[in-house]
Amino acid sequence: MDSADIGGWMVSPGQNIYHATKHYVRAFSEALSIELRGYPGVVNTQLMPGPTHTQFVTRAHAEETFMMAASGAMEDPKSVALAGYNGLCKGKRMVFSSWNAAGTALMMHLAPRSVHLTIASLINSPLRGMVSMNESEKDQKVRGSDL
Repeated sequence: MDSADIGGWMVSPGQNIYHATKHYVRAFSEALSIELRGYPGVVNTQLMPGPTHTQFVTRAHAEETFMMAASGAMEDPKSVALAGYNGLCKGKRMVFSSWNAAGTALMMHLAPRSVHLTIASLINSPLRGMVSMNESEKDQKVRGSDL
């Protein structure tokens, strides 16, 4: 199975605009990859990261969602960028940043739509102060590194 078949079209109640833009980028990238076959040496690579430890969570006001509160699954931004760069250098159309990201995409692809929507709505629901991320990133320089 090609990695493009594993990616799945994620739908998440509570994050509808975010995922609508992801659908657009993915459809555009897949079509562009086919069009670029006629141009040797020109590569289009989609990076498919899992939850990554960046300012995105704070800016999206997602600190209190279950997915972000489970911060043990957060990926290091440098590792994510390196996975994307390595995939680009190898000419891959799609790159997952980790086994966790690939496994989650595969699970969502194989799960029935009703299960997918139920799980997505639960993990993206605000927990209303019951739990929040251990360390939300207000400023990228907090970790002492420039990305």
